[in-house]
Amino acid sequence: MRLLSTPAMCAALALAATSLPAVAAAVGDTPATVTTGSAATTGSTATTGSGAVYRMTVGPAATTTANGTVYSARAGFVGGRYNGSLYRSGADVRGTTDDALYYPEWCVPAGWQKPVTNGTYDVTLKMREAYFSYPGQRVFSVDAEGRRVATDIDILKAVGKNAAYDRTFRVAVSDGRLDLRFPATRDGASISAIVVAPVATSTPAPAPPAKPMPSPSPTVAPAPLGVPGTWRVDMRDEFDGSALDTSVWTPHRGLAPYTYGHPYNASLDAYSFAPSRVSVRGGALRLAWDPTRSTVRNGDGSTTTYPYTAGVAHSGRGFTMTSGYVEARIKVPRQSGLWPAFWMLPTPVDSTWPPEIDIAEIIPDDTPDGLEKPHFNYHWKAAGGGHRQMGWRWFGDAGRSYTGEWHTYGLLREPGRLQVFVDGRPGPSFTDPAVTTDPMYVVLSSGVRKGHTPPAGEMLVDYVRAWKKG
Repeated sequence: MRLLSTPAMCAALALAATSLPAVAAAVGDTPATVTTGSAATTGSTATTGSGAVYRMTVGPAATTTANGTVYSARAGFVGGRYNGSLYRSGADVRGTTDDALYYPEWCVPAGWQKPVTNGTYDVTLKMREAYFSYPGQRVFSVDAEGRRVATDIDILKAVGKNAAYDRTFRVAVSDGRLDLRFPATRDGASISAIVVAPVATSTPAPAPPAKPMPSPSPTVAPAPLGVPGTWRVDMRDEFDGSALDTSVWTPHRGLAPYTYGHPYNASLDAYSFAPSRVSVRGGALRLAWDPTRSTVRNGDGSTTTYPYTAGVAHSGRGFTMTSGYVEARIKVPRQSGLWPAFWMLPTPVDSTWPPEIDIAEIIPDDTPDGLEKPHFNYHWKAAGGGHRQMGWRWFGDAGRSYTGEWHTYGLLREPGRLQVFVDGRPGPSFTDPAVTTDPMYVVLSSGVRKGHTPPAGEMLVDYVRAWKKG
């Protein structure tokens, strides 16, 4: 977010899009059937013998498909979290007529368990990739009853984004419980539904000797996207609850009891901030704006009225960083005249400026195609006390607007160097002795630019995560 109205320079960095194959290929150490859409199996199934076919959605309530098949509500996951409300965008899910079955997601589970009668089963995982955009960003395997049945599942590599992807494998159970584990190579598993179908056979195949399975470990935050090395989590907020964690986040400028609603740049902004425009719901932080006039009192006793009211959240109370990597997954609507931003300011809160690190301001300024893209900038104080800035540098794909869909933005902070990322791919960097190592806090802000009148809307933040090296 620019705090001063100074001329901005632009250096374009266009990242080539990756072509995603749309044909599935079987992957795994045991025979498996791979389909897009309706589940396939490696053998006949029956609803007698070992029991009825069990079908489960990962959603919190049972669901019925277009042909009347009932999927019960989720049960049995070990670890992970539900992201269903984030992906019901109404977009077509390729390869199926049951789009709604593939909308919900249980992500990064350690495992899944279900009591069953001893016997042989065909287990189908129903999946789609609605988050990442490039192969290799989500890679995981499947262990069933102590043996590897699928290795390095990569949904994007198999069928691309927003496509139904089913994997079926045969499992022999001899201990009365079906156990699945999902070891991850990158990020973690993403499951939409599970089908367990008994195989029609008079004598269940004997189970192979089971390898000892460790107890499920707690869900671990994935490593930074696109940044190699050894990392440890420094801060993580998945916004899974129903209220803002005020031990970390503050929903207005300043810190209590000295808080205020002034915009960061009154010469460019058409809004003031209000805590009522900040909420946590449906697995996301929501920073809203709407055309409600708001009046704030200035330091000299005068008042200023703004045509919009908007939301902001900053981590000045609970989290700062001097080096490391910080990442946020953000979605902003397809509207013009907005100024959504993911950025950093120095401590103490609202007491000094610059420096300022603009990780991603999602705006159309200076882009050759006129589309909204993330912009990176760095502001610092010159030796003589004046303000200097690197100048805006947009990054991302040419011909693409970074609105209306989820994207992950990140910043690598090192002594003398800043590097930004989008969806795990490097964007522009800035190397200069002027790069500060002072503590800085995260700011997430929505807002409206002067001269524009967009309708009410929300900026969504799925998570904010930060790591330190080592």
